[in-house]
Amino acid sequence: MIKEILSDGFYSLINKICYFSLKTLAIILITRSLGIENGGDFVLLVGIIEIMRIVVDFGVDVFVIRRYTELQQQERTRLLELVCLQKISVGVIVSLVVFSVLIFQGYEAGFLLPLALVLPFSLLFNLAVSYFQSQNNNRMLLDRVILATLLLGVFFAISYFSAMALSPWVYLCVEVIFSLLVVSKLMFATDFSWLRVLRLSRLKEIAPLYRHTYSIGLTAVIVIFYSRLDNFYIKHFSPENLAAYGQVFRMVDPLVMVSSVLSTVAYAKFCGIPLGFNRNCSALLTKFFGLIIGYTLFSTLAYYLLILLFGKYFLLDNAYTKA
Repeated sequence: MIKEILSDGFYSLINKICYFSLKTLAIILITRSLGIENGGDFVLLVGIIEIMRIVVDFGVDVFVIRRYTELQQQERTRLLELVCLQKISVGVIVSLVVFSVLIFQGYEAGFLLPLALVLPFSLLFNLAVSYFQSQNNNRMLLDRVILATLLLGVFFAISYFSAMALSPWVYLCVEVIFSLLVVSKLMFATDFSWLRVLRLSRLKEIAPLYRHTYSIGLTAVIVIFYSRLDNFYIKHFSPENLAAYGQVFRMVDPLVMVSSVLSTVAYAKFCGIPLGFNRNCSALLTKFFGLIIGYTLFSTLAYYLLILLFGKYFLLDNAYTKA
């Protein structure tokens, strides 16, 4: 089964590494363009939007991966319709709330607006990813993800070598391009069936959907709050170092995606194993945890070497690198 997990996760891994690598590159270069003060605000706001994405999703993506595999085509289409409505409606509402609250906190509308608009598009990206992952068909998204990666990679290369100033709107463009390309693939793969039956009357079913996901959702929300608290601490105690910290911290994301993909694929595989002690199951879990621990050690070394060798080309000045 370990081989199956690696095989099933291969295309998902490529897709997510490309997606998060381009988002990471955007954050690093935009922060570099904005400078220490505005770059720190940008890093903090991106963290807030990511927290809100997890809050809005509230475990729905994990839940529907299993449900899609259990349902027949007609019921699967209805569930896809409901999840699409959930992501668009709740995503837009929360974006407006976040925008309004942060405006009163003193942020400029032109600086804040593109980041608030990122939320619904990032949710739509996950709509397509979770559907194809449930069908063990992550390969379907590969061409669209590679296309987006090449287009954006060329743009960022040009912007870096020409010293082009980048704004938060570029971050929104990255999210929009990835989202539109993968959602268009979902539309064609499902013959537009879920769009033809899209009904606003089903909005009332979103709350019951959350009741199925609250345990997963609460866990995810706690984890994301915990993982982003450092940004708020640094903003309060050492704001001049937040921008550089955000650049370094974001470089972890593509590396984390590997273990995340392996865990997600393993979850789908392990769901079919009966509960209770089983020697084969115990041995399988031991091998899987060994795989994760081995990758953790490898990624830690790779990350350290990456910062050591290439950090001078993109990191803003900060107290730690000077020391």
